[in-house]
Amino acid sequence: MPARGPQPFACSALDTLRCPRIALLALLLLAAAAAAPTAAAPPSLVLREVANGLAAPLEIVNAGDGSGRLFVVEKGGRIRILSDGALRPSPFLDIAAKLSTSGERGLLGLAFHPGFGTNRRFFVFYTRAADGALTVSEFLASAGDPDAADPASERIVLVIPHPGFDNHNGGRIAFGPGGYLYIATGDGGGGADPANNAQNRASLLGKLLRIDVDTSPGYAIPVSNPFAGEPGAAPEIWAYGLRNPWKFSFDRATGDLYIADVGQSLWEEIDFEPAGDPGGRNYGWRVYEALHCFDPPSGCSLAGHTPPVLEYAHGGAGGRSVTGGYVYRGSSVLALRGHYLYGDFLSNRVWAVRLDGAWTASLAFEPPNALSGISSFGEDESGELYVASFNDGRLYAIEAAPRTPALQAGFTLLGNTFDSALEVASYFGTRDAPVPGVSEHVAAFWKWNAAGLRWAFFSPQLSAAENALEAAARGFDLLWLVASGEGYWVNANIALSLPPRGGPDFVWSAARFSALPPAFNLVATAGGVTPGEFGAQVASTPGEAAFESLWAWNAAQGKWYFHSPILEAQGGRDAVREFAQRFGYLDFQDGGRTLDADSGFWVHRP
Repeated sequence: MPARGPQPFACSALDTLRCPRIALLALLLLAAAAAAPTAAAPPSLVLREVANGLAAPLEIVNAGDGSGRLFVVEKGGRIRILSDGALRPSPFLDIAAKLSTSGERGLLGLAFHPGFGTNRRFFVFYTRAADGALTVSEFLASAGDPDAADPASERIVLVIPHPGFDNHNGGRIAFGPGGYLYIATGDGGGGADPANNAQNRASLLGKLLRIDVDTSPGYAIPVSNPFAGEPGAAPEIWAYGLRNPWKFSFDRATGDLYIADVGQSLWEEIDFEPAGDPGGRNYGWRVYEALHCFDPPSGCSLAGHTPPVLEYAHGGAGGRSVTGGYVYRGSSVLALRGHYLYGDFLSNRVWAVRLDGAWTASLAFEPPNALSGISSFGEDESGELYVASFNDGRLYAIEAAPRTPALQAGFTLLGNTFDSALEVASYFGTRDAPVPGVSEHVAAFWKWNAAGLRWAFFSPQLSAAENALEAAARGFDLLWLVASGEGYWVNANIALSLPPRGGPDFVWSAARFSALPPAFNLVATAGGVTPGEFGAQVASTPGEAAFESLWAWNAAQGKWYFHSPILEAQGGRDAVREFAQRFGYLDFQDGGRTLDADSGFWVHRP
């Protein structure tokens, strides 16, 4: 962890989408991203405090056991549990007596075994009290209390000597592809890597290590490690040439690896390794600091060097100590999906970057903000992101900034379209409670009238009189004309036996459907389209994140056409084709169908 000035942890020289979008909007966004050689700007975000009273938080981890708990590592040696919106009063584990906490030392890392839900195994990374040695140990959760660990169960897995200096320890540990444990270590400290550990493949310092902990005693070396069997090289090494990697993470959707490496005097960097890489990359320190020569200060050259994909300078609009984060794969902030978030410990800036032809970062949070010492990001089981504020012991959830008034009780916000740069014109929701005097639940269209500060409402399922009754009862305007691409029609748990009551332009066509799988709901079709009946995926396909999509039944072939412009925006046409082929669907666009006004509707997943 970085350290500069009086700050205790200041800078040293150091796994698709629930919000819907109409097809036209999604395709326009995709076209804009393809045309520009920069990453799409992240959406407006806010920080919502979810915990306080922590003591120097350094790591945020979920257990992957379905409990929904977050585990927060404190520098002094405790692991706290955040559950149901509150910190548990008793720590999950307290090993303060085992630690040295001077400088950048302390309890630095936590990783739960992929099988933790059944085997109770988890691992910690700390600096040993006697000599500051980097120590990776295994513990077991209590068999009788899932919110407590057994402190007597410690099994020491790996000890790495770290003499002389109390900085540049690294500290992040995480399980990656293949179920192996990855361990980030600093270069040994002291500034400028005086022992040249980072470039020395006989040393375990200044490295990313990979070991197999499903063996006893100790650990085993995966046979695919890049230096296994190389004379003179430590077989644990996965990558080298790192100064003080302060957080790395794997994209839960792609397996890509991101490493934030803290710089010496002038530059901070983000390194990248694509999924499936054989390892063995040299990220350049101490020959390079980010993209710039360090030792020697000019004319440097390093064969096989992998440069960073991002860098930023100290001072100005940057910072002095990078903290790595995660690629957002949650479902509550549509426009943030696929962006990698990272921050700076001293400037408290947070950036988001998504590769769209080039690695270009955009500011997500500019100081002044609520953060004071960005020491860690975290990811919960659903892929939502959190950030720790080291100096004041607070934890924040990263969420979308609200841009619309709340609908009344019984309503759910769907999404929005955009009016030039105002981005406030139209908002859509679905009603999931009965209309007074109408027994059935109602699918309806909602549009926010920014000028009149009121909602306009229309339901094709209701008669004219019932629409007027509902509007008057709720204080809504009536919205009789729905322009192409203006909003969404939604199935809000409507009984499919209900006959259409909104006129011939809107048809519930369940009788003509081939049965969709249980994870699908029927939605309305428009304009009497044939042979297209449409459905929306409302639960995850095995191995896939939940996302909205369009389905049309091909009666001649007895198969479903499939398309999702949001999936296409995330992964391109190849992602759509691969998904369709994998599950035996026809590619909607390859089948000659077009996404016109009569093609169907994008649907909110409740």
